[in-house]
Amino acid sequence: RFEMWLQEKGSEADEIKAAAGIRGHVVHQLITKLLSGKDISFDERVTDPDTGEEREITLEEYIPTKAFIDWFVTVQPDIVASEHVVFNREIGYAGTTDLICELKQTVKYNRTIMPAGRYLLDFKTSKTLYQNYRYQPVAYKHCFPDGYIDHLAILQIGIPRTENGVERTDGFRLTVIEDDWEGFLHLKGIWDRVVADKAPLAIDLPTKLSIGMRPLIAKKRPGAAKEQPPTPKKA
Repeated sequence: RFEMWLQEKGSEADEIKAAAGIRGHVVHQLITKLLSGKDISFDERVTDPDTGEEREITLEEYIPTKAFIDWFVTVQPDIVASEHVVFNREIGYAGTTDLICELKQTVKYNRTIMPAGRYLLDFKTSKTLYQNYRYQPVAYKHCFPDGYIDHLAILQIGIPRTENGVERTDGFRLTVIEDDWEGFLHLKGIWDRVVADKAPLAIDLPTKLSIGMRPLIAKKRPGAAKEQPPTPKKA
């Protein structure tokens, strides 16, 4: 499916992927702010991860954030940790979990059933749940002691839904995933072999640049006549 999408979009694929990455990054920032007890306004200002400049959030970033609130109000979980850094020294990897929360009792909504227990959630703003998405929560779970995380799930936010016959884009979908630890270790092994002989890019640069000469273009004195280029000689 992903290969077909690349063929269909052609040269636009990289730009679309980059824009989706920026949207996802900003939505994560907004959710983290919400979970800290702060409100999000329609004209909320954030730092753009691409340009580093401050700007107002877009509608495409606001809608998934609203979808997260809709899910949170529906489920009403107890927050354990948000944006929690984890690592596995034995295997050699690290990352940041989106949300760890707990349900005291089973929650049912629409066609979704969430059994009681502690959840490790990964947020996604994409409409499609790709297979490789499933291994990130699996990896994070094995940074904790055995038995600490009961359930792994991916929460898609800002996806299409229908309400009273009207198509909307503020839907949410939670997918509980299996703990495929062996599958992750297989992928990790492939990655280790691919990068085994590659060192991180390192470039030594001076803290100041200078050409070591007098200015190539002389400064004009105030009031000086503008210098004109010489008139070409006639043959």
